[in-house]
Amino acid sequence: MQLTSDKLKEIGGRRFRIVKNGLDEVEVSSFIASLIQQNNELANKAEHLSALTKLAESMVVEAENQAKSVKTQAEEEAKAEASGIVAAAEEQAKSEADKFIAESKQRAEQVAQSKMESVQRQAEQIIRDAEAKAENVKRTAEEEASKLVAEATEKAKKEALIIAQQANQLLMRSRKMAEREVAEKFKKVCEELISSANESK
Repeated sequence: MQLTSDKLKEIGGRRFRIVKNGLDEVEVSSFIASLIQQNNELANKAEHLSALTKLAESMVVEAENQAKSVKTQAEEEAKAEASGIVAAAEEQAKSEADKFIAESKQRAEQVAQSKMESVQRQAEQIIRDAEAKAENVKRTAEEEASKLVAEATEKAKKEALIIAQQANQLLMRSRKMAEREVAEKFKKVCEELISSANESK
């Protein structure tokens, strides 16, 4: 395109040569292409922040699943321990009862009967004590397990929420900045092109 003068026109921080019919079409097109490229780069950054947000959400789900697994395992271990304590107590009670019964049989019927009743009462008390102890152990273990699970779950949720909030803030900020910057540049370029066209007329 033939130049009519060496005059330059600055639009959006870019200088354009003034030609016969206005601004140099090639230079204007090149400048608009650079704006489109900047917009694409900002869109790519927004997609990256979106991926970070999805990653944070998956981390929350994973933390919840791990918390459930820990709770289940703790409950199973508590039940197994309580069952073991009850079984051992019952075995001990049975052993002591058998011993007392064997000794009482060697004595007179009356003494044997008395001993047997005493042993049975003791055995029942031992079983009750053992069951109470096992229940206390089970309750304590379940409370401790629930506490640990609650703490782990709360911590994981807080960390995941912070990550998600940060990612969302970055995404929103990037989108707003990108939209505002492109809109302002496009508006400015249009206004200056119109102004330049009017001046050329």
